[in-house]
Amino acid sequence: MSGPLVQVDEDVVPLIRQHLGVSVLVGVFLVIFAPIYALVKVAGWAHRATPFQGRHAYLQALVGTLKYEFKSRKSLNVIVYLDDLYLQDLKAIIGLFEATSCSIMFEERWLQWHYPAVRSRVVGKYEADYKIFVEHAAEEAGNNVLLAISPSLEEFEVDETDDGDTRGNKIIGKRRRVWLGEDL
Repeated sequence: MSGPLVQVDEDVVPLIRQHLGVSVLVGVFLVIFAPIYALVKVAGWAHRATPFQGRHAYLQALVGTLKYEFKSRKSLNVIVYLDDLYLQDLKAIIGLFEATSCSIMFEERWLQWHYPAVRSRVVGKYEADYKIFVEHAAEEAGNNVLLAISPSLEEFEVDETDDGDTRGNKIIGKRRRVWLGEDL
């Protein structure tokens, strides 16, 4: 077993001596460029793992503008589509509740498929899938309006669309809550 290794070693050393420039370039590449390449790959992976970061920054800027730039508003109507919404984005949207001196209408919408459209199923889907999600986002955002102050009006609405497939008819569930300015 030592014979082939010695022979390889004897062949490699003269090769390195003959092509010293090539071996120096390979060494420089391994020492300098390989860690940079690895860092770029890791950064790309991290960017793909958190696809909402750019959108989230724009959303926070928009919410900040709406909260602080428009002083003469009387009401604020917020409609969120809960399907495929990230927690960070919902937390930013809930930041709109910090806007002062206005009534707030907060409507949550979600899709589901049923045949026929039964209101109790739509409300049950919200209770099972989305209510905890919205409450968790409000809790993390430190929002006491959404969690502690009872709305002046609360209603569930069911809209059946013309779309459908093998799962049944597409239904849009809506939970709408309204807080009047004097209650806040």
